[in-house]
Amino acid sequence: MQTKNQSGAQRLLWMTDTHFEKAPKWLHDKIIQRLEEQDYDMAIITGDIATTATLPTILHKLAEACGRRRLYIVLGNHDFHGSSVRSTITRVDKICKSHSNLTHLSTSAAVRITDHTTLVGHHGLSGQPNQRARDIAESCQQIRRGIFSAVKTKTRLLVATHYPPFKSAVLFNSKPCGEKQQEYFCNPALGYLMIRMAKQSNLAIDILAGHTHHTAEDRILANLRCSVGKAGPFHTGVQGIVMV
Repeated sequence: MQTKNQSGAQRLLWMTDTHFEKAPKWLHDKIIQRLEEQDYDMAIITGDIATTATLPTILHKLAEACGRRRLYIVLGNHDFHGSSVRSTITRVDKICKSHSNLTHLSTSAAVRITDHTTLVGHHGLSGQPNQRARDIAESCQQIRRGIFSAVKTKTRLLVATHYPPFKSAVLFNSKPCGEKQQEYFCNPALGYLMIRMAKQSNLAIDILAGHTHHTAEDRILANLRCSVGKAGPFHTGVQGIVMV
C-alpha cells in the first residue's frame, strides 16, 4: 500500500469495523470528530459500520461529518444483521441518493478516484449462509469489472471488501486462520480470481479489508497486496491515510 505522496496523489482515510451499535457514545463522537477534523481528501469504510436498525442514522452522520469530501462504503456481515441482504442494500442505496458525497461501492461502477487509481468494491460475503453462493458470484463479478476498468484506463486498482480474499491475510485469535475458521473469515473464491487476473493483466492491485479485527499485510504477488485493518473494543476503526 502506498503511504508516500506522488504527483497528483490524494489522501484516502481508511476506516473499518467501526461497530457503532456496540461502541459507547464517547467513541461515536471521537470517530465523527476524526472525520470532521482530520486532514484527508476522501474516506472509505470497509464494512461492519453498524447494524441494519442503526445503519441509516449512522450513515447520515458519517456523510455529514465528511462535509464535501466523498465517502465510499462497503457493508460487512454485521451491517446485514436484522434484515435480508437485498432489503439492507436497497435502504443503503436510498440513503446514498440523499447524500451527494456518499457512494455504496457494491452497487456502483468502478470509479477513477485519481489520475493514478481506480476504486472498486463489494462486501464479499454477507455472513448469511443461504446467500453465500450469490455473494461469491456477485463479488467476483464486481471485482472482475473493476480489473477490466483499471486495465482500460492504465491505472492501479484499489479493491475495498469486508472479508479478506486470502487465508494467508487472515488471523483468528492472533494466529493464522485454520481450515475450520476459513469459511467464516475469508472469501477464497474472490482470492483465486484476483490471483489469476493479476497474473494475466500485470495490473497493480491493492486490497483493503476488515472483518477479522487483526492487522495483516500480505503480498500475494509482486503486483497483488492485501491489507486487513485492526478493530475491537474502544478502537475507532481508523487505520490511517492511504495515498491514492
